[in-house]
Amino acid sequence: AIAVSAAATNASAAGASLLASAAAYQSQPQAPLLRACAARYAAARQALISAQEAIKEEAYDYAFVHVSAAAQYPTMCRALFRRASSQQRAYPSDLAKPDEGLRRLCTVVHDIISLLLLPSS
Repeated sequence: AIAVSAAATNASAAGASLLASAAAYQSQPQAPLLRACAARYAAARQALISAQEAIKEEAYDYAFVHVSAAAQYPTMCRALFRRASSQQRAYPSDLAKPDEGLRRLCTVVHDIISLLLLPSS
């Protein structure tokens, strides 16, 4: 539960940072991409909240699925930037750090949930 909470906090902070960047660059062509990425982080946070609820209910298989989804939402930001026109193609380096942080936290949560799913001897 602690690791899921840390991941949700990470996703929330990253989303807020992206929205602030989008506001600062509102006249730039990358602003819509930043807003779209912020929405992905909001979805990741929501998935992690669902994972927390599943953990409280000891529904670890559902928690695992929610955490898997949360790990994938930020990854979609890279695809958004790749599909954009060639001038906007470069994925901002400041986005890579929160992506990696959330991915690592989700990996830790997956590992913990996997241990909880093991049959007891």
